[in-house]
Amino acid sequence: MLSIMPITSLLFQGGNLKNSKRHLCGFGFSGLKLVVLVLLISVLSCTKIIPPINDDEPHQYVLNCFLSPDHPIEVFISRTIPVLAKTNYSWEDEWDIKLYENDVLLPFVPEYADSSYLLYYSVQPGSHYRIEALNRNNNHLLTAEDVVPKRVSITELTELYPLYTDRHDTTFGQLTLRFNDDGNVSNYYEIVVGHGYNQRFKTSHTYKITHPVITHDSEYDLYPLTLLFTNELFRGEELVLDIAKDGYGGAIILKNVSYNYFMYKRYLYAHLENQNRKKDFAEISDPVMLYSNVNNGLGIFASHCQDIKWVDGN
Repeated sequence: MLSIMPITSLLFQGGNLKNSKRHLCGFGFSGLKLVVLVLLISVLSCTKIIPPINDDEPHQYVLNCFLSPDHPIEVFISRTIPVLAKTNYSWEDEWDIKLYENDVLLPFVPEYADSSYLLYYSVQPGSHYRIEALNRNNNHLLTAEDVVPKRVSITELTELYPLYTDRHDTTFGQLTLRFNDDGNVSNYYEIVVGHGYNQRFKTSHTYKITHPVITHDSEYDLYPLTLLFTNELFRGEELVLDIAKDGYGGAIILKNVSYNYFMYKRYLYAHLENQNRKKDFAEISDPVMLYSNVNNGLGIFASHCQDIKWVDGN
């Protein structure tokens, strides 16, 4: 992680600079030169505390893989790239991928295609999975593990349209979502709000929801891409959410996600919020480290189960 001097340290130095004016007369010309030299060294040293990044810096391996019963397993393995790199890097690493289900090696050999390794196998909810990726060139071993959560079904989804029209002449409708939580375990959820036309799902980025279980402290803004929350406030109970969404024809994807998935998305949204897209330097925040559960490298190996429902009941 890059080392950045806190702003409070710079302000403290500024206070010393202001107070030093009271004592310059006693130093004479030599004393003045000494003070100026010390101040220059201090200021310049603050601008060089971040070491230069070049091609000689070591590159860490990165493994990314999301498990879901609804999709084949796809494993991406790459290397980190220096922040100041001007060219894309092409790696010639080859990997042997092994996947274990409940500590039993699965008899499948992943196929390499278009920068990823594909394994056409449907993971099982409630099962434990461990991945091992061995570099054929240098025997570097990456490992990670996760448990696929159980599927949680949407019991009901209804729509009220129109609900209201805002000052931009956008007409909103209201989706009412219901599902039952399993109180025997700690569950982590993600909701994707969208439109449903002819059984085609299109994500909606303009919606509003007010409920104690939903917070926006880790999402980008008031209209986040997805909603992350836990069952801490409604454990073992039915959850009813009213979601105001632009347009007609609603659909919801409800994901029961693993702890690793939840933590990765939570820190990812905080990182995206910290990018200061408006270029307002008055809002610079502390760096946010992304979540990783890959051993001997970086990346994420996580899982989820999902249920999708349209307003027509399908």
